[in-house]
Amino acid sequence: MLLLLNTYTKESNPGQSAERHKEAAARLWSVRESYLSLLTDLKGGAVPVEAIRTRRDELQSALADLYLSVPRTNDSGFRRAQEALKEREELTFSDIEIDKMLPALLQKRK
Repeated sequence: MLLLLNTYTKESNPGQSAERHKEAAARLWSVRESYLSLLTDLKGGAVPVEAIRTRRDELQSALADLYLSVPRTNDSGFRRAQEALKEREELTFSDIEIDKMLPALLQKRK
């Protein structure tokens, strides 16, 4: 039993895994902020549509690359996250909360 436990802990490093997930979240946040800036530029009309399309395509490519490199989760973690999102509606926002996060130009309510 001790040999199995020792082998498991040698091959899995929870601290390193958590750090990789943290780094992935930071990179995803950066892409999210880039999309928000793109939407602001689109709504403001300050940038030509073709430039916006080009930037959108770049962001989609960057996001696809990011998804390929992020660490996968295990079944248990996936089920806990699924329950938190579906059952407890964690990380869901009302329209008012979303408006507070967006620049004034993109808000529904003024």
